[in-house]
Amino acid sequence: MITKDNVSVTVDAVIYYRISDPVKATFEAQNFAYAATTLAQTNLAT
Repeated sequence: MITKDNVSVTVDAVIYYRISDPVKATFEAQNFAYAATTLAQTNLAT
């Protein structure tokens, strides 16, 4: 990731998730693990 002043930053994180609706997790995402990881990365970058 690069900040507004062009400084490189490395972000390391651990993701814990709990599936609250298994039907939605199964049928609304083709790859739930990838979807959860991508969502977490998006929230870390903002």
